Amino acid sequence: GGSLAVTGTGDVALDSVSNFDISGTMTMSGSSTASVNRGNGGNTLTIFSGGSLSLSGTSVLSLNNATTADMTVNSGGTLSIGAGSMIDGAEDFILSSGANLSIGTTDGIDDTSTTAGAIRNSGGTRTFHTGANYTYNGTAAQNTGDGMNVTVNNLTISNTGGAVTLDESVAVSGTLQVDANAELNPVAAAIISGAGTLTGSGTVDVTATTNFVA
Repeated sequence: GGSLAVTGTGDVALDSVSNFDISGTMTMSGSSTASVNRGNGGNTLTIFSGGSLSLSGTSVLSLNNATTADMTVNSGGTLSIGAGSMIDGAEDFILSSGANLSIGTTDGIDDTSTTAGAIRNSGGTRTFHTGANYTYNGTAAQNTGDGMNVTVNNLTISNTGGAVTLDESVAVSGTLQVDANAELNPVAAAIISGAGTLTGSGTVDVTATTNFVA
């Protein structure tokens, strides 16, 4: 329930840990790096409800040498990845139903690349639950990326520096919120659908009548 800050150019290696649990606040900033290395008795990094992990600057969180599901954001937990930061490694990543993911990187969540996007896996898998919540809050134009789930709970567009391009169709079951001065720009083939609600005072750039399906 406390806090941990890794700042500046500090490097932290958590070696041979079984379980690393975040129930308070962990922040990484500057060009800091942290690595979580597989232990003998377990293999998890978990953000619990109410807990948060925030990466900014060019900070990197590395998940190493996993053989089972390695990082989980539980319902109510928040993972925030800034414009120049990323999570990488060979482990699995799980965003649970009710979990929150904020993305500041310009290329969002890339489906296959290990050199682009906020969450890069060289050997693990990524699971994004349909009940998870996504926020795009970069300071330059962004793409959602082709790795974002095709069904989400809440989708918030709060980019302050350019439009957010929706790369693929998405069904929003909760709330699609486009904040003031923000813009969501679906590509021509992308369809926004679902039983959710549209709110906010920003702009949804509808380029074709099929872009928005009520």
